[in-house]
Amino acid sequence: ETNYVPPDRDFQNIHYSQHPYVESLSEEQSDTLIETISEQCKKAKKRAKKNTENKPSAIKQLAFKLLKLRAENPYYPVVRLFERLGKMHFTIQEKVRQYLEHHKLASYEEAQIGRTRMALMELTPAGYRSLGVEPPQENKGRGSIIHRHFAHWIRLFFEHQGHKALIEYILQGTRHPVDLAVLFGPHIEVFEICVTAFDNLPHHLEACFEKSQIPVQKFTIIVGTQTEAKTLKKKLMSDVLTARFIHEITLDTINNYMLGEFKK
Repeated sequence: ETNYVPPDRDFQNIHYSQHPYVESLSEEQSDTLIETISEQCKKAKKRAKKNTENKPSAIKQLAFKLLKLRAENPYYPVVRLFERLGKMHFTIQEKVRQYLEHHKLASYEEAQIGRTRMALMELTPAGYRSLGVEPPQENKGRGSIIHRHFAHWIRLFFEHQGHKALIEYILQGTRHPVDLAVLFGPHIEVFEICVTAFDNLPHHLEACFEKSQIPVQKFTIIVGTQTEAKTLKKKLMSDVLTARFIHEITLDTINNYMLGEFKK
């Protein structure tokens, strides 16, 4: 049902604003524009190549600055370290990485963290010697560069909250080490990091919930992305050896345990 409204008979000229648009180019104009942009790109590449070829010492200096920053700021992502060196093109960053890897001063791995792919690096013993310092004697943990970074990010996260977190903690009453344990008075929380396969998970669960003399209140598996978490959960539920512990397991992503200065 609609109410009657008489038609408007007061006709006037109505002025509408113009839609914004870009004028089309002729074929000749398009070809000219493409040639101009192409020449600009070629010149930019030549300048970048000249800067890196004629000044290898500049790459070397940046490489050692990056090494020093990494030694002073353990477990910082490479992108955060480069930010401290100032704004530079990604091709220069890649040259620095190639220099460090070629001279075996550092090792790199790429971690998928949520939607972000993040480069992580560790100094080699030769890298520390090149700086004139001794390699740290801390417990770095097992596994790959990514695995160790994840473990120490979780450790730092809980230490900033005032809790004690231990890498490669051996459960009391067993010979079984876990990636990381956080001590909460009479009980502990265990973290296991899954970067690739996790074939020995049943042994971890049995050690935590059946053999440990200290109660394990929470068992958290850390992965890089939500997709990995969903895939792993399906595997756990379909495996008879792990399905019985499914209610004791929490799956989480490393992004939730990264300090703010690592993310920004």
